[in-house]
Amino acid sequence: MQETTSGQLKEIENLKEEQERFRSKATKTKKDSEKAAKNDLQLSQLARLYSRESALRRSLHNTLVELKGNIRVYVRVRPLLPAELKEQVNLSIPMSFPELGITDVCQLLNFKVESSTLRGAQVKEFDFDRVFTPLDGQKVVFEEIAPYVASVLDGYNTCIFCYGATGSGKTHSMIGPDGEPGIFPRAVQAIFKGMAKGKKSKAAAWPAVEVYGSLMEVYNEQIRDLLVPKDEQAPLELKTSKDGSTVPCGLVKQRMHGVSDALSLLETGAKNRVTEATKLNIHSSRSHMILLLQVVVRQGGEKFKGKLYLVDLAGSERLKRSQSTGERLEETKQINRSLSALGDVISALSGNSPHVPYRNSKLTHVLMDCLCPHAKCVMIANISPAVEDSTETLNTLNFATRVKSVELGRAITFQERVGEVANKKEKLMENWKKAISAAKIQNLASEANE
Repeated sequence: MQETTSGQLKEIENLKEEQERFRSKATKTKKDSEKAAKNDLQLSQLARLYSRESALRRSLHNTLVELKGNIRVYVRVRPLLPAELKEQVNLSIPMSFPELGITDVCQLLNFKVESSTLRGAQVKEFDFDRVFTPLDGQKVVFEEIAPYVASVLDGYNTCIFCYGATGSGKTHSMIGPDGEPGIFPRAVQAIFKGMAKGKKSKAAAWPAVEVYGSLMEVYNEQIRDLLVPKDEQAPLELKTSKDGSTVPCGLVKQRMHGVSDALSLLETGAKNRVTEATKLNIHSSRSHMILLLQVVVRQGGEKFKGKLYLVDLAGSERLKRSQSTGERLEETKQINRSLSALGDVISALSGNSPHVPYRNSKLTHVLMDCLCPHAKCVMIANISPAVEDSTETLNTLNFATRVKSVELGRAITFQERVGEVANKKEKLMENWKKAISAAKIQNLASEANE
């Protein structure tokens, strides 16, 4: 009897200990649950704060860009080439940088061009947003235009294009050689750098970014997809999408996960681009190459879409100098016509014309989304300092001056563009309904008179 009682007491003690362990675990679980709930609340508050601050940052960033101007014009002077240095006589156009003695070389604002070809010894003065001298490298150029690349992540359409004569350094500025990357590789790197930072932070509020790349050329008034092998290429037609943007039908769009994907895309396109030797350039680009980055950003229930057009224009040429014949002659004519059409669009925009002739050329038509009011545009006018290129240099500077006179107005986001299209459709529907009602009333009145 005593042994039985002792065994029961021991069992009761064990049950009490087990109950105590359960209570302890329950208390700990409750505390953990409360702590987790508190952490969730803090994360939710931080997410809301981050979303508000991101919206404020976007607003301030784009206000700053708009204060500078939604269209910026820069001039880049390339160094003299080894072949030009060998001539030893009349090496370069006498260029002076008036502000060089006042400010640092990276802060030049204007310069003068003097040449015997310019009506004797006449001095021509030009004023641009900034001038890059032969001493300025690729990094300096990109740092100046980086804010416009960043605007794409906020849902704005942006165009950066290099303009100039054959051999003036356009492709060098846009693409760059190995070890000295140009605007395109650096722009992609800047976008993915922000994405990598977000992944590292593991913050729930950090935006999810998707980047898609396309590569095309405008050759002899035809749009070609450079991501398709040459023997499979067919001219692409342009259409207007639901959001009002202009897109080439069937253009290949590749998802990019890093800079290596972008470089691979660029390498593929470079192989398929039309280049031929001319009197002026042994590797002359015979087409306008357009690199299109489409960025989709999702953050806090919001969705932003932005397009970045990076354009390496074919060089303008004088037939007297290029001595083009046959197929090269036809290419030169088409290049000059499309560049002339680009000038007409610029003139219409600068004059606030109610009609802008985008459809006069495939080049201006495909760039319609970014060469229009409410977009952002950066032009880099590439010029040669060689005296034999003085006429081409002057023509480029005069064109750049025309571009600088354009006012694009306030840039608008993808959401605002979609809203505008919806409003236009609504107004068209209202006018259509009114027209139908008026026609019905007129028909009834005619029947009554009969």
